Amino acid sequence: MSNDLISKKKRASWRLAFFLLGLLVAIDQISKGFAGDVYKNHDFAFSLRANVYLMYGVYLIVLTSIFFYLRRAWQGLAVLDKTSWLMILAGGLSNLIERLFLGYVRDFIYFGSGAFNFADLYIILGVALLLLGEIFKIKNKGVIQ
Repeated sequence: MSNDLISKKKRASWRLAFFLLGLLVAIDQISKGFAGDVYKNHDFAFSLRANVYLMYGVYLIVLTSIFFYLRRAWQGLAVLDKTSWLMILAGGLSNLIERLFLGYVRDFIYFGSGAFNFADLYIILGVALLLLGEIFKIKNKGVIQ
C-alpha cells in the first residue's frame, strides 16, 4: 500500500473519530437542553466533593492523557477499543464544557437516590466495554478457561 493511501486512510479515520466525538457531545448537550427537571451537580464524579481546582486538574490530566494515548495508538486499536475510548472522552469533555460554562453539570436521569446524564452513561459504558474487550482478549489467549 502506498504511503499516500495510508495517509488518506488515517485522515479519514481521524475525521470519523472527531465526528463521532462531536456527535456524542452534541447528543448529551441537546438532551440536557430538553430535560425539564434538572439536578445541578456541583460535585465531582459520583457526587464526590472536591476542590474546584483539583477537579479541573483531574479533568485536564485525564482528558489530555486519553487524547495523546489515542493519537499514538489509534491505528493499532480494535474498533471496540476505539469506540470505548471515544465514549469516555466524549463524556468527560461534555461534562467539562458544562462545568466551564455553567459551573455545574446538569443531571436529569434519576436512578435510586442519584441522578446522572448521557455523558455519565458514555463514560460508564465506555469503561465497561473496555473491560469486556480485555476479558475476551484474555479468554481467547487461553488464560481464562
